[in-house]
Amino acid sequence: MRNKVVFGMAFSREKVESLLVSARRCCCVCRRFCGRNIEIHHIVPSSEGGSDEEENGIPICFDCHADVHSAGSPRGRRFTHGELRRLRDEWFASSKEISAPELQRIRAEIIEYLDSLNIPTIHDTLLNITETLEVLLKAKENESRQQEFADRYKVRLIADPRYYARLGALELEYKNYTEAANLLTQSLEIDEQQAAVNFNLFKALLELHRFDEALEAYTRAVSLDENLRILPTGYQISGVLGQGTFSTVYKAEVNGKLLAVKVLRGEYMRDYSVATSFYEEADIIRELAHGSFACVYERATFNGRYYLALEYVEAVSLTQLIDSGKLAPREVLGIAAKLASGVEYLHSHGVVHRDIKPQNILVIGREKDVKIIDFGVARWTDTLTSTAFGVGTPIYAPPEIFDRAFRGVSFPADIYSLGVTFFKAMTGELPRVNVEVPTPSGYSSSVWELVASMLSADPKQRPTAGDVHRALERAYADFNE
Repeated sequence: MRNKVVFGMAFSREKVESLLVSARRCCCVCRRFCGRNIEIHHIVPSSEGGSDEEENGIPICFDCHADVHSAGSPRGRRFTHGELRRLRDEWFASSKEISAPELQRIRAEIIEYLDSLNIPTIHDTLLNITETLEVLLKAKENESRQQEFADRYKVRLIADPRYYARLGALELEYKNYTEAANLLTQSLEIDEQQAAVNFNLFKALLELHRFDEALEAYTRAVSLDENLRILPTGYQISGVLGQGTFSTVYKAEVNGKLLAVKVLRGEYMRDYSVATSFYEEADIIRELAHGSFACVYERATFNGRYYLALEYVEAVSLTQLIDSGKLAPREVLGIAAKLASGVEYLHSHGVVHRDIKPQNILVIGREKDVKIIDFGVARWTDTLTSTAFGVGTPIYAPPEIFDRAFRGVSFPADIYSLGVTFFKAMTGELPRVNVEVPTPSGYSSSVWELVASMLSADPKQRPTAGDVHRALERAYADFNE
């Protein structure tokens, strides 16, 4: 009979449900009024730092509850924490669409109906729904201040910035960076004086390559808590130069000198192989007395993170030049010859770079000098092992590293990556298997044959770095005659 009373009222079931959600008496997932079968599900589980506070709850019926958070990996969840939050907030917001006269009538009828249910927690329920309706009525009755009250209404439901901060931290951990940035920003809109939240926002924005915003968040975090610095006090960070898989490179000033500072990301300090490779990168670069490589000024640890202070140069990456479409054949040959010279020097000193690609090549000034950067996976040839085949960037890596029978990585791997880089610079495209490409306009057939030989599937058929360097020097000289 009670259900018949509900359906016989002068307002829709949807409006009833919308208001009952606010009073925790309607399911946010299936949108059904379930009476006593409603469970207040924790959006953030207690095992992950959630609490029993009101803002951490969402009304869900038993029928829906089982698959809201699937067992096992967080990736298997039916809903993310943010989706659950949005689902609930949409229901709260929908109750604002009802007009003031309707609210007056609904309020009386809902209270009468709830009172008839004889629910043990009826006093709390009536209190919640009365507060909700009062705020909605004020917003409707004063149109000039409607938005102000709507905003107050929204904030009143979840006024604790810690709620968004917790959700944002979890989404950051689950690598849902866009959602994390949105949640952390909402937390800071309520209270911007949160050092840890600013720092988490900094990390999320870095992953999204929103570098200027990331630096602003970092500056706010450090201004609130000096312990959050990622570099010593003497390092004044002025920009983010790039974000890699394992590290971030910052532009910083120390005693009036600009440096490129490479900082290992915190989560990888616990990975022995990554941390060791990062630390040994400085040892490799220090042995390279050649103009194609940046100098190392300092290697140290700060706040539990390794960092390398390297020579800073005003330059653009070869990727940027290729994408601009403004590189003439003569410029490509000049850059290629200088790059081959640097690789020849590397190999003559027993070093394999293992990640040659346009992103790791800086081109400097009108003379188009080059610097090869990012020695994070570089190795001395006498330290390479049979497990060292998962290296570099796959689209620039030689085919043999994907062969389980292959043992070790040596100089021909760099030659292949160099060949892909040259191919990209000359054509703007990446090479494709079993697809012949005619000699690009502006290049001689001998140069194109050289690139083809560098891309040979058989490592033994590839030329040495010295052969490549000399051939390109001749081609560049012939081009200028």
